[in-house]
Amino acid sequence: MTNTFEYKGFDLSVLFNFALGGKILDSDYISLMHGFSSVGAALSTDILNRWNAPGQLTDVPALKFGNSDYANASTRYLFKGDYVRLRNVTLGYSLPKSVIAKTKNVVKSMRFYLQGDNFWTLDRLKQGADPETTIDGLTSQSSATFKTFTFGLNVGF
Repeated sequence: MTNTFEYKGFDLSVLFNFALGGKILDSDYISLMHGFSSVGAALSTDILNRWNAPGQLTDVPALKFGNSDYANASTRYLFKGDYVRLRNVTLGYSLPKSVIAKTKNVVKSMRFYLQGDNFWTLDRLKQGADPETTIDGLTSQSSATFKTFTFGLNVGF
């Protein structure tokens, strides 16, 4: 979904993209729930919700020495893949013709702009994984979408 607004030299354009109905196996979250099997590796704070007393209700299993299947793929790492992302927003200002005319026809147009890409996403994934996954439905930080901010100047001669 996209739209552009213009008013007295200012322009604002927005571009949203979204996905509904898919499922994502959050492999980044799996790697953070390794149950201390990777010495020195980062852990999710969700490990604090692990089972540790009879009658306790949790979806995080007890930590046991030698448990090598703690971070195996499971439906507990399967999340709704629905998301909405502000893919691009650009705010610009074009100098009025009366100001441009003072350059004695050297400059025909001038526009300043500030642009942001991928800086807001609404999703249900844990640990900040990117909901825009590969076709297999697995997350991967190596293919994460970067947030970028750009300031620019367009000059027409």
